[in-house]
Amino acid sequence: MSPDFTDKQLTDNLKLDKNTEESLQELVNRHSGIFLDIVTSYIPANSTSGCREDLINDLEFYVYNAGLKFDHTKKTKFSTFLGNEAKWACLNASTKNKKYVEINDNTFDFEKVKCTSQIQNINFQEEILKSFKEEVDKHPDPRIKKIFSMRYSGQRKLTPWRKISRELNLSIQGCINIHNSALKFLSKNIKSKYEIIG
Repeated sequence: MSPDFTDKQLTDNLKLDKNTEESLQELVNRHSGIFLDIVTSYIPANSTSGCREDLINDLEFYVYNAGLKFDHTKKTKFSTFLGNEAKWACLNASTKNKKYVEINDNTFDFEKVKCTSQIQNINFQEEILKSFKEEVDKHPDPRIKKIFSMRYSGQRKLTPWRKISRELNLSIQGCINIHNSALKFLSKNIKSKYEIIG
């Protein structure tokens, strides 16, 4: 990818799924510094949560998502927008609580979920996780099971997209796109069993 391309052109490429690997790599090369600076300033190196390492390992994921969301008509530089996204990522990571099951940008808050079946409140978390795993297991695309099992294999740590992409021999954004597409489908099936209140 030519260094003459503007950030707008590169982010447009991501949105249009055109030269995505090269465009993402160029954005990472240009702007990873600001992301890393913000992560290291917001989350101390001696943090015991492990979220600092998770954020750094998923740098490409955050740059990619920022590229998809970037709106150049707001007259903001991409670097500024990415910096703000990094701040939010740090705040969200540092305040993550066990009562949430966070899968990408979708979060189930078990205190605000009411099951339509006869399941006791105390079993909501286990029931949702079980339902989600069942949906993943029966999905016809075998890549879905591989991606989800790798991404969420750890108790509190997410497997970096770079490692998943190498394992599946796909690009990072290809894995993210498959993940996000499946997540919408799976979440719809799961949420049909639950009534969200509030």
